[in-house]
Amino acid sequence: MNAKGFYILTLGCKINQYESEAIREAWIKKGLFEVHDPKKADIILINSCAVTHMAISDTKKYARRFARQNPECKIIVTGCAIPRWEKEIKAIDGVCLTIPQRKKFQLLGFPENIGAKQDDFMDNFSLKIQDYFRARPIIKIQDGCSHYCKYCIVPLTRGPSKSRDVLSILEEVKTILDRGFKEIIISGINLKEFKGDYLGEELDLWDLIELIATKLVRKYQGARIRISSLDPSLLNDRALDVISKCPEIAPHLHISIQSASKKILEKMGRSHYSPDDILNFIYKLKEIWPVFGLGCDVLVGFPGEDDKDFLDTYNFCKKISFTYGHVFKYSKRPDTPAAKYPSQVPKDIKQKRSFLLRKLFLEKKKNFLKRLLSLDKVNIIVEDTEKLVGMNEYYIICKINKKCSIPLKKGELIRVVPMSVDLDKLNLIVQQI
Repeated sequence: MNAKGFYILTLGCKINQYESEAIREAWIKKGLFEVHDPKKADIILINSCAVTHMAISDTKKYARRFARQNPECKIIVTGCAIPRWEKEIKAIDGVCLTIPQRKKFQLLGFPENIGAKQDDFMDNFSLKIQDYFRARPIIKIQDGCSHYCKYCIVPLTRGPSKSRDVLSILEEVKTILDRGFKEIIISGINLKEFKGDYLGEELDLWDLIELIATKLVRKYQGARIRISSLDPSLLNDRALDVISKCPEIAPHLHISIQSASKKILEKMGRSHYSPDDILNFIYKLKEIWPVFGLGCDVLVGFPGEDDKDFLDTYNFCKKISFTYGHVFKYSKRPDTPAAKYPSQVPKDIKQKRSFLLRKLFLEKKKNFLKRLLSLDKVNIIVEDTEKLVGMNEYYIICKINKKCSIPLKKGELIRVVPMSVDLDKLNLIVQQI
């Protein structure tokens, strides 16, 4: 039988990217080969997302497009869109198989034994990686969510929180570092809910980060840990303690604040933290990291959000030293409580509030880029050797001066000097030392 070519399209979060990589590696081991043009693929896998209405639309759009472009291929759709939209997706011409997120591990056996009996002993932590398609690999330590924010569909698509075995995490981190990668991204659906056991001792997220930093990453010169999106309740004294003891942690955090209105946080089901807690933590963090990247997720237009609630959020974001922000407009997700709430915010108001916040974050990012020019050096991971682009420790894209560059290798960590700022592309222009 001739070897078959496959193409994978990944939509959505970092965890989807990780799971796509695990499937890619498994299929290559089974004798399939990857192609980078869907028109040349025998099999196309769409790894879907369901967080927004747009993500569902994109899943259907790409399925139809691939079927038109390549009518002979077999299209498989998996991921978070399937549990709720399986019937609609299955009805698209060319889609031959749908696999829900909770059964994604079945794709490891593709194509000959999906659903075989041994699948009963597997789960999505059976999806593991030994390599990565990008320069900065993701390490998945947790899946699902048991918090049930009122607007979020993820607990319905990925199920309740589950934590990965600590020894399995450590083994994967070591494998990735041994391959020469210089940055790992610790990620999960809700890192707040990670709970593990190591040699009989219970671990939370910060315990695990300290363990990975001191037992593994410290042994690899120049290697660093980046922490993915954090629930604000994780910003505590233990976090400050671990950050102060572990220089291997990249000076960059990303916080899922969603709103700074206490009224809206309560309606969202997120009253387990307060804006004041975040503010106090950031002040203390500045004593450890004089310079650091700080990002956030903000959701505007949640049902019942009035002008005062939005201003609470806007003024909070203005006060804190964020270096960038991701702004999302609330959209109804089926089967979530917020979809039935009264006082839905009109589209034009959501648009206006989104615009104002994005403008604020843009100015903050520009100011941070200018501030980085005062540094003697930054450390970047080379991500693209043709475009000469890398990511620095503060989560800023750096463009390497072509005239001064020596041959580079993808994934390599190099020291560079900040030279100038490209404010149009929001890049830091750097030169190799």
